Amino acid sequence: MKLDTKARLTAAVLLGLVGGVALRLYNLKNFHMSRDEFLAAQAARYDRLLAVHPSAFTAVVTAILMVGAAVGLYELLVFVVAKVLTRTGEGGSAEGS
Repeated sequence: MKLDTKARLTAAVLLGLVGGVALRLYNLKNFHMSRDEFLAAQAARYDRLLAVHPSAFTAVVTAILMVGAAVGLYELLVFVVAKVLTRTGEGGSAEGS
């Protein structure tokens, strides 16, 4: 397997693990709430985030920036993982592949 492929696969797995842990911690935070507390928290969240609708222009610009940040983070992580694999013996190139 090529070094670049290994780095991309490793970066995707790491980002998946971080996202999964973050989602799990968010769910654990909400798990201890009663139904009424949870619904009150969701109502407050709605009032804070969605009660005022942004313009279409703002939504498009924000979406473009968020996708750019996500791709940039992924590419940065791929770069770092590739450097680490290179320092550890070129990612197992001694296997013969």
